Amino acid sequence: MPDTVIILTLADTSPWTVPADFDPAANTIKAIGGGGGGRGLGTGRGGYGGGGGGAYALVTNFDPGASSTIACSIGAAGGNGANGGDTTFNSTTVVAKGGTGAPAGNPGNGGAGGLASACTPTTGAQNGGTGGNGGAGGAAIQGGGGG
Repeated sequence: MPDTVIILTLADTSPWTVPADFDPAANTIKAIGGGGGGRGLGTGRGGYGGGGGGAYALVTNFDPGASSTIACSIGAAGGNGANGGDTTFNSTTVVAKGGTGAPAGNPGNGGAGGLASACTPTTGAQNGGTGGNGGAGGAAIQGGGGG
């Protein structure tokens, strides 16, 4: 039988209802933190950097016990230069760290990706990608976001 895949997005509200057929001995919960925000267009000297990507974290064989609902929070993307939010499942069972917003500067560097070492659990976690740098020398080139 194929795996059942459930995707939660910002549009979903907490808590998540545990399906009746949920198998605590055969599941994987995966999470990605929100991406950091890039900066707006630079003026005269170049473009600003892109925001860092959110980190990835996972846990296998999550057992909800007697709980029929699980608290979860999907990390939102950062606004202009702001950090992305953390994504959490069951408060601290899974925490995927958000990426860092692009720092001020013209031309600007990209923001750092969320750190795997700051995720819960750290086993299997992956850093988010670094945002791209902005263009220099009067080029109005914006950096891309981290993956």
